[in-house]
Amino acid sequence: MLSNTLVKDRMLESEKLNALFQLLEEMTRPRASIKTFTPGKIAQCLEKWSMYGFLGTIVVFLVMIAWQRYGTTSPGFRHILLGVYLLHLALSLTYLITVTVGSLSILWRHRKKPFAAMLAALKRDLQQDADTLKELWTFDKATLAYGLLQYRHRWSSFDGRIAMISGDVRKLGLFPALAAVSISAATLLKEDSNLYLWAPVILAACFYLVAFVAHASRERPQQVIELLEYAIQHADQFTSSVRAESNTQALLSGNGEKGAEAPETHNKPLSANEAVTCPATTT
Repeated sequence: MLSNTLVKDRMLESEKLNALFQLLEEMTRPRASIKTFTPGKIAQCLEKWSMYGFLGTIVVFLVMIAWQRYGTTSPGFRHILLGVYLLHLALSLTYLITVTVGSLSILWRHRKKPFAAMLAALKRDLQQDADTLKELWTFDKATLAYGLLQYRHRWSSFDGRIAMISGDVRKLGLFPALAAVSISAATLLKEDSNLYLWAPVILAACFYLVAFVAHASRERPQQVIELLEYAIQHADQFTSSVRAESNTQALLSGNGEKGAEAPETHNKPLSANEAVTCPATTT
């Protein structure tokens, strides 16, 4: 009998953890951007494909440099290399111009409210996260603390692995890192260095981009960690308020039932046996 009870408790615990995992997974998903503060579809397509082309031309350019250094090339190979380099510059300028024009158009559209985009995102988070907190408070405090422990450990381990490979891009910044890579590549080209010296430079550039994307996607998980901490901190207060509200509703429903039964007892007619005669007064 005791073993059956323990197995049942474990099943309930497993179901509770699965429900918490599904809620955390839903909370971690990136939210859709607000349409009012996003550029048009044409600008978004230009921005996306110019970035893809920018990264693609970097790979092609590095491969062509390695081929020129260690392979056999035709007389017009330098012109092809120059064309790829100019295409790379054109795509990078297209991306920068698209992002700049899109940002300026959004700022001009909301020039009377300079922080409209931030405030709109704040309003959305206030409304949606309030509903999420109510769902979190359906779990007990120990389960929430355990979920926070596991969630924070996974994301901190992820950040640690990225930092060990590419360094802390949040302190260094993407463009300074790429500028350092470009200077290193230019130095290697001038000195006509060995191919093996190019490998760290290429890997550094690739990992800087990977780290930038990884850190850019860390904003929502960090917010989820803070929401879990808030839910754990105020779990007792929410539980006490729910109990007080339920007790108040129970009292009100009980008083309502008593009030509904009271008129029936007073309006009930007296029978002949229940009639009361007043005693006569003597003088």
